Amino acid sequence: LYSDGESIAIGSQAVDLRVQKPECIFHGMQRWYGLPLLERPFGGRQVPPEVLVACVVRQMMVAARHELPNASHAVVTVPACYDQMHRLCTKVACSIAGVEILQLLDKPVAASLAHNEIEVRLAKGIGTAVAKKHLVVMLNGAACESALVRVDGNEIQLQAAEGDWRRGFVRWHDRAAKKVAMLIEQKFGRSIRDDRQIASRIQRTLERAFEKLRFVSSVPFIVEVDGERFENKLDRDNLAEWVDDLVFDCGNFTKRLLERTNTDPKSIDSILLVGAACWIPAIRSEIQAIVGKQAKISDISSADLARGAAVQSHYLMPPAKSDVPHAIS
Repeated sequence: LYSDGESIAIGSQAVDLRVQKPECIFHGMQRWYGLPLLERPFGGRQVPPEVLVACVVRQMMVAARHELPNASHAVVTVPACYDQMHRLCTKVACSIAGVEILQLLDKPVAASLAHNEIEVRLAKGIGTAVAKKHLVVMLNGAACESALVRVDGNEIQLQAAEGDWRRGFVRWHDRAAKKVAMLIEQKFGRSIRDDRQIASRIQRTLERAFEKLRFVSSVPFIVEVDGERFENKLDRDNLAEWVDDLVFDCGNFTKRLLERTNTDPKSIDSILLVGAACWIPAIRSEIQAIVGKQAKISDISSADLARGAAVQSHYLMPPAKSDVPHAIS
């Protein structure tokens, strides 16, 4: 989001404006849930963080209405590790946006719903009633978590989850940006922490580098500081150099989850990797080593999570349909 006085821009427009006015950018809004008001004004007023999230939700609803003019209800996915405050804040944001929530659906359940829907279509209804256990490992901007999900015919249920909403991929960007800033200060012998233009340039550079890393194994990057250049690179196989212990979170949460629930790793049928967990080799190999090779790994995208929410909305909207895949409490 971009806000300068009463002027507001969302998405790609905000990204374009970020270069000229980085001090007017807001991102990772859920990090501020719990604050009564933001320190900086938004839209010319002091507002709580729910208003910023509501702007994004409202934009999505407006886009949806181009395809579905009467759209008014939604199933909204949230990390399973969200506490009650974060869930309530999400509901408030949707209410401000004019969206009526059918259900807050945990993302690991949405992932399993989407995966199960694909399996059912591929199997054409043959042998789909067998109970299965999914391990869902997610690393996205909002959170990092591991969850156990039971699939029994058309019923899908979250059994347990371990994670932290403060250690998502946004934290990876921040950690790497701070390391780059430290290295630049050491190289050029000057403090840059209070220079918002340079700090924003570092942040943008690292965000783009991580995005490119989804498709290639190594990404070189350059940060210019007063005509001088700082050059380095991100490597998929050596991300701990930039983010330290964050790279071990998925494995640690998975181990803690299996221990707490007394789950035999061999009882897990499928591993569903969501977000950055799909393409970071260290995470992929560690999870496979913890669970074992009997579990098939599948990658789940953000679009898949949305499709899982759509599957649940199909079940929730009248008339009642008990014979379709759905999440239960």
